[in-house]
Amino acid sequence: MARQQPVALVPVLAASLFLGAGAFGQPQLPPPLKPAPPGQDSIGLYDLLGNYARLRHVLNRPGRSRDFHLGTSSLAVSVHIPVAGDWDGDGWDTLGIYDTRPAEFGLCSENGTGDPDLIIPFGQPNSYPVTGDWDGDGIDTIGSYAPTTGLFWLRNSNTPGAADLAFTFGPFGNSVPVAGDFDGDGIDTIGIYSFTSGTFYLRNSNSSGPTEIQITFGPIPSYPCTGDWDGDGIDTVGVFDLGTYTHLLKNTHAPGPADITTPSDLPRLGWPVSGFWSRQGTLDEHDGYPWPTASPEAEGMNGALLDQAVQVASGIPAFHSLLVVRNGRLVKEAYFNGWDGTMANNIKSASKSMLSALVGIAQDQGAFSSVTETVASLIPQYFTGGVDPYKRLIRVQDLLTMSAGLYWPGESSVTGWIASSDWVQWVIDQSLVSSPGSTFQYSTGLTHVGSALLTEITGQPTWDFARQNLFDPIGIEAVRWDHDPNDIDFGGSEVFMRPRDLARFGELFLNDGSLDGNQVVSPSWVQWSTQPLINPGGWQTYGAWWWQGNFGSNAYFAKGHGGQLIFVFEDLNLVVVATSDWNVTQSQSSAQYASVYNLLELYIVPAAGS
Repeated sequence: MARQQPVALVPVLAASLFLGAGAFGQPQLPPPLKPAPPGQDSIGLYDLLGNYARLRHVLNRPGRSRDFHLGTSSLAVSVHIPVAGDWDGDGWDTLGIYDTRPAEFGLCSENGTGDPDLIIPFGQPNSYPVTGDWDGDGIDTIGSYAPTTGLFWLRNSNTPGAADLAFTFGPFGNSVPVAGDFDGDGIDTIGIYSFTSGTFYLRNSNSSGPTEIQITFGPIPSYPCTGDWDGDGIDTVGVFDLGTYTHLLKNTHAPGPADITTPSDLPRLGWPVSGFWSRQGTLDEHDGYPWPTASPEAEGMNGALLDQAVQVASGIPAFHSLLVVRNGRLVKEAYFNGWDGTMANNIKSASKSMLSALVGIAQDQGAFSSVTETVASLIPQYFTGGVDPYKRLIRVQDLLTMSAGLYWPGESSVTGWIASSDWVQWVIDQSLVSSPGSTFQYSTGLTHVGSALLTEITGQPTWDFARQNLFDPIGIEAVRWDHDPNDIDFGGSEVFMRPRDLARFGELFLNDGSLDGNQVVSPSWVQWSTQPLINPGGWQTYGAWWWQGNFGSNAYFAKGHGGQLIFVFEDLNLVVVATSDWNVTQSQSSAQYASVYNLLELYIVPAAGS
């Protein structure tokens, strides 16, 4: 049979980016789960904004899933749609992505975090991807569907080139393609899912002609999928109900209700994927840095208060994780709302504090001499022509303290910046609205200029420099770091890390830039960058891409939209990490910050005896 299953596809709406020591060594990976029965497909869900998929390895075992981050993306030019199939004929389905703007497939040989292994330009304008074994050779290949014309283009190999099969089916209006082996003959064929009626229209051959199988699920707000849910060799249909975050699957083509109803392991908006998932390959399912643990009492903390903090946090709908590290030991770790330690959060602007550390490391290595050097002297290619001479006075320190004086539209109004072809030049080209170094104006544009500066003076992409000089030396990783259209790694957002690794970064700063006898960041940089350097107004102050505040005890902290937070309490020898949903509005983000601040003030800091 053609057991390879494509995924459902949907039109994509753009979203705002910002709204804003003991047991060391490699983490131990859990043993693989027993694979699904032969021939039985399972489900998964792909989060477009997070660019990751959560795959369930056995259909009838909810919760036994793992996540894969599917490489990086250039957010200005790309909208990614998931695909899945057996690209190499090994019997296991793996993931891929379809980049809609260049009409390009990226296929992965393993279900592991990282960039796709095979890039294939293919597709029609304004089309959606479809994949399947069109010729019965046991290998899934690519295709595209244009909903306005009903035209299918199918390839019999995963290589660039013209369509091997081209025909029309429909058009069916607001619809997306599906495919599967609907009659058990070993060849996948195409079909359509209509959003308007919630109906599948399926063909048993890859040619023009009338509908041969028609199945209606709706109309309900849902996205489609197909798979062999019972292992009988015939693919049938299903939908992911967007109202209940539930997979509704049928085992036959007959009318009637779903035969299988199972809740999603990722309770959020996403696109269903289906296939026979392998546990082999790149096994990156671990909890991040392997912290030594201790009871709160062993480290001088009130365990009952920490338990209360966890109980309160469990009632916060968008909360993902809460970690408390005292005296270098993990004394409390809790996850909420379907999240666990294997899952990396988009840490948003908390990554700015890591970027600050990288600037300090670059200075320590002699890549530049002082934060009083001008930006124009280090990246002169962005200050050419008739540039305002006062812009040439902007110092590295002014980038770090958000006081370069350049106009910024606000963190929730960055459409023009993201749509530009050169993000760095766009920032530099903005008008000066205040004298450099005089006025605080929060700007992710400035941190992105900082990333470009790092790339120039170190001769390495920012992510590579971070791996070699910050992440690897302390045993942590960023599983994903996005970049701009010119391959400048995003400065100040769109970095994905696990909570335990965030805590390890906080511990590095708590120990003056040194861990395990390795001086990673100089003590002078740690002390300078985390002290108040400029007053943004309000109760929080600002250093060099670090915030400061009092939560019953003074702390400096990394802060990212939605509640991605790393707190360092030097006086208490305490590090606290909290992560939350990042795909939220500015008002929701503010509420999530407030929830974490309350946990600190009412429970965690008092538990430390402050």
